[in-house]
Amino acid sequence: MGIFTEKVAGDISILNKKLTSLLKNNISPEEKVLFCLQGSMDPQALIALASRILIIESHYLGQHKTASFFYRDITSIETEKGIFFSNLKIYTAIEDDQKRGAIATFLAFLPDALLHNCFAFENRFLPTFLPYFEKIRALIQENTKSGESCNQKKDDSKAAKPNIAEQIEKLSNLRQSGALTEEEYLQAKKKILEA
Repeated sequence: MGIFTEKVAGDISILNKKLTSLLKNNISPEEKVLFCLQGSMDPQALIALASRILIIESHYLGQHKTASFFYRDITSIETEKGIFFSNLKIYTAIEDDQKRGAIATFLAFLPDALLHNCFAFENRFLPTFLPYFEKIRALIQENTKSGESCNQKKDDSKAAKPNIAEQIEKLSNLRQSGALTEEEYLQAKKKILEA
């Protein structure tokens, strides 16, 4: 082990002052930082929050850019290894469409590190970052499942609730058969329509 060691993964303390300042400007006080990864392209960081990922870049000319990805919107993450550098690419439905569309042709001419959905790092840090990438995958899966369960509950409640037209038709049949008075029919119909 050499004299100089770099801290590239951990809590907010691994970030330089500029990245720390940019992070604080891009999160609310309620958001919890789960972990930070320090990238290799300019000063770049991937910050995992409870509900989303931030990729923050601070360029030497004073420019900076921030990209935010909610776990529920991420369709996949992929690691691409080059000769000296690797990229973690984050895909959402939008990026998936772009990969297949005309924009992909244009984007193919840009280095991956210039794209907002890429986190670039030196290959030597890949073993350090892999467990964190697995944590991100788990967060994506957890948020996708919770979203699916919410949607499933909505679908189940729709399936359990009979169609309004069917309910009114049944009421109409009961009224025609004499089981309901006109007043009872109107009251029941009003309840169905207000529900």
